[in-house]
Amino acid sequence: MTELENIKYSDFGDFLYPIEYYHFYKGSLGINFKIELLCLENRFAFHLMTENTKVPENLRYFSCNDQRVLEELGLYDNIDYTSKQATLQLAIDLGTAIAKKYCK
Repeated sequence: MTELENIKYSDFGDFLYPIEYYHFYKGSLGINFKIELLCLENRFAFHLMTENTKVPENLRYFSCNDQRVLEELGLYDNIDYTSKQATLQLAIDLGTAIAKKYCK
């Protein structure tokens, strides 16, 4: 048992989780992305961010479960959020799709 398991919460559904940060640079197009990886109990999630002004505002910060963004970029089939590697790969694939579409 870790010391974090002893933390008391005021409401059901409250929980503490670690976050890891990664940076992804799409070198051929010169655009930086920041990936905020949320490490939940048995799955992962992320927020993808960029400050590049060529990218539309709605794509400068979004979460991995934003169906509108996933459908727009065509990356929404068979997503495995139980794998850290697969979740990070999706973030990179989304960043690449955004860069190719808006930063050429």
